[in-house]
Amino acid sequence: MRADSPLWRVMGDPAQAQEAEALASLKLLLPDDGITRAWANLTFTDNRGSLNEVDLLLLNRAGLAIVELKGWNGEISGDQQTWFHAGRYEKNPRHLASAKAKRLRSVLLDQAHKENVPKEAVPFVSEAVVLHGRDSIVSLDQFGAESVWALDGYNVHSKGKAKLRPFSEFLTQPGRFPLDAPRAKLIDRLLNDVGLMPRAKQRMIGQYPLDSSEPLGEGPGWQDFLVTHPLAKAKRRVRLFPYPRGASRDDRAAIDLRAAREFGLTNGMVHRGIIKPVELFNTEEGAALLFDVDPTEVSLADHLARHDHGLPFDERERLVQELAELVRFAHSQRLTHRALSPLSVRVGTTADGGTELRIRDWDLARRPS
Repeated sequence: MRADSPLWRVMGDPAQAQEAEALASLKLLLPDDGITRAWANLTFTDNRGSLNEVDLLLLNRAGLAIVELKGWNGEISGDQQTWFHAGRYEKNPRHLASAKAKRLRSVLLDQAHKENVPKEAVPFVSEAVVLHGRDSIVSLDQFGAESVWALDGYNVHSKGKAKLRPFSEFLTQPGRFPLDAPRAKLIDRLLNDVGLMPRAKQRMIGQYPLDSSEPLGEGPGWQDFLVTHPLAKAKRRVRLFPYPRGASRDDRAAIDLRAAREFGLTNGMVHRGIIKPVELFNTEEGAALLFDVDPTEVSLADHLARHDHGLPFDERERLVQELAELVRFAHSQRLTHRALSPLSVRVGTTADGGTELRIRDWDLARRPS
C-alpha cells in the first residue's frame, strides 16, 4: 500500500517503537486494490460499554479482521489456552482478539439495523495474532498456532509440528464471501458511523492510570485492569463495571448498586482467604472497585492447567480441605458466594513459597442483614 494511501488510517499512537516498526512493515504488504483498507491504534466501545483497544483493524477481499500484534522476543511455547514466554504464563492472545472480533460485529450489526442496511452486508469478523519479535522461536502445538501468523521479514522461527505461515498468506486468503468495492465502501461507512476512536496515550479509570489497556480478566459485566497507585506507587487491581451503550439512568443505578453490594457485603471481614475491595468509586465509564493485588496469583483453573500430569493426591486433598474451610468461614459470617467457580477461586503464593487458596468475586453474593 502506498505511503500516502487514504485507506491507511493511523488513529492513535503505537504503544511502543517496536509496534510502530511492525505496522510500517505490515502496511507495505497491503495491496492497493481499492478494497483493502486498515485502521491502526484504535478503540471502539462495545454494546456493554467496555472500551476495546485494537492494534490493527483490517478490511480486505476476505472480510474484516482484528489483528493483534505481539513483539515478544526469545522462545514462545504453549497451546490453545496458555502460552509461556519470558519466564511467565500468558493467556493465548487469540482469545482476547476473538472476543473483540465478536463484539465489533455485534456493534456493526446494531448500526446496520439503525441505517436499514441488510445484516447480510455485515461480514464475519475474524481474528489474527501476528508475531513480530525478531529472531524469536515459536513452539506452539497445532491448536495454539491457530490464527497465529509470522510477520514477513522478521525471522520468526517455528519449532515443532506447527509451522507458522507468513502474514502475507493471510492477505491472499479468498474468504467465504469475497468483498467487492461497493460493499467495502459500505462497511467503511458503518465503521465510521459506530465511532471508532484513537487509542489513548494513557487511559485512566478515575484517578488511576492503567499499566496496560488490555484487561487482566473479564466476566459478566466487568473488566479487571492493573494500575499503579499515584501516591503509594504500588500495584493495584481495578474492577470496572462499565455502563452499556445507551444505558438509562435506572440501568446505571443498577450497575452502581452491584459494585456497592460487593463493597458492603465484604466490609469488615478479616481473613487472608477473602479477597475484598479496599475502595469504591464512580467514573464516567461506570462504577469501580479497587483491590490489592498479588502478582503471583492465578485462578484455580489456570493452576490446575499448568500441572499437565495432575497434582499429587495429598496436594489435591489439601486444596479441597482449604476451600471447604474458606467456604465454612464465609457461611459463618452469613455470607454466601452463589457464583463459586474455578475462576473465582484463586491460588496465591505465601511468604514461605507455598500456596494458599483465596476467594474473590463477591458481587453476586448474599448476606442477610
